[in-house]
Amino acid sequence: DVVPRIVTITSGEVYGQVPVDELPVRIDTPMNPDSPYGASKAAADLAATQYALSFDVPVLRVRAFNHIGPGQDARFVVPSIARQLALAEVRGDDRATLELGNLSTRRDFTDVRDMVRAYLRILEAGDPSTPYLACSGASRPIQSLVDTLVACSPLTVEITQDAGRVRSGEQPDLYGSPDALEALGWTPTIPIEQTLSDTLVWWRERVTTEGA
Repeated sequence: DVVPRIVTITSGEVYGQVPVDELPVRIDTPMNPDSPYGASKAAADLAATQYALSFDVPVLRVRAFNHIGPGQDARFVVPSIARQLALAEVRGDDRATLELGNLSTRRDFTDVRDMVRAYLRILEAGDPSTPYLACSGASRPIQSLVDTLVACSPLTVEITQDAGRVRSGEQPDLYGSPDALEALGWTPTIPIEQTLSDTLVWWRERVTTEGA
């Protein structure tokens, strides 16, 4: 009989606050979550390990960093900005004002389509004895994502910082090492500029449909 392979996807949040001089996060970086969300993902990772050991089932563990791309919920920063721009464009406005939080924060972003390829590759060829970090291996400031999105729009955009959106004690930089995943032959292929452009196009279509 074919033994099913199971992929458990958690989050880079399992690592909590990692000193910048210890980046990138690696597969042997200790899990040290500092939020209920991160703790829940660390618990899922540990449960997956114990399930595999107890029942001799190949469980692949993936600790995923930031996904972005078409279809992402507007609660996240990139689709939130894209939606605001798309709404202003559809209304026929010439300009828009974006109220944002800390734009200097740096995170490791990967296109969701590349992430799906990563999950499939791990499912096909991954080693259950090691976790995999699904990430690009580099961080980008939120400011650069905002600038690229704004450049994709014909609007004149004013950006203001909302103090209420700034998180106290937020990790300034976080990125992982995809070495274990790259050893399986995976590498991200979609440039961040295309990701952001495609995201804005998706939201233009979405808000037009919502208003129909």
